[in-house]
Amino acid sequence: ASMADSTTPRGNTSQMADPAPAAESESPTVAPSRTGLLTRSRSVMFGDDKAVHLQVVCMAESYYVWAGDSGGRMDNLAAAIQTRFDTMPASRELIDGGGDTSGVGKRMSTRLSKRLKAPVFLSVNFEQLDDELALFVELQLVGLLTEQPSQPTEPTV
Repeated sequence: ASMADSTTPRGNTSQMADPAPAAESESPTVAPSRTGLLTRSRSVMFGDDKAVHLQVVCMAESYYVWAGDSGGRMDNLAAAIQTRFDTMPASRELIDGGGDTSGVGKRMSTRLSKRLKAPVFLSVNFEQLDDELALFVELQLVGLLTEQPSQPTEPTV
């Protein structure tokens, strides 16, 4: 599977607005942000012909996650937050665009929030989303959310 990664401080959202085609690249470096926010983006191929674009904004105590097959669309938004009243995080669809992604974001945000032990705001945006693609997207998001940031490296001359 081809993969393009970028990890940048807040402010560079070009990957989400107009994602580039998936391509091979080296591991990104991480520069600290004055705001404490960290943005990670990745594009991967599902099968031979389906580009999947992912973006994560890591905040101090929560995550905003976007996944889709085309740039910038936000047809839905789900939130999941752990409470002291239940072992599973409470979740709610804040924006429901209907279609194939209806309910998927809510269920996926619940599992991600439980795994990360933090609130998750998730937007899943695909023209067609079957169970196999949804599982692939969730596994890719877990990898992106749990990877350790690279240490900044000195430029080579």
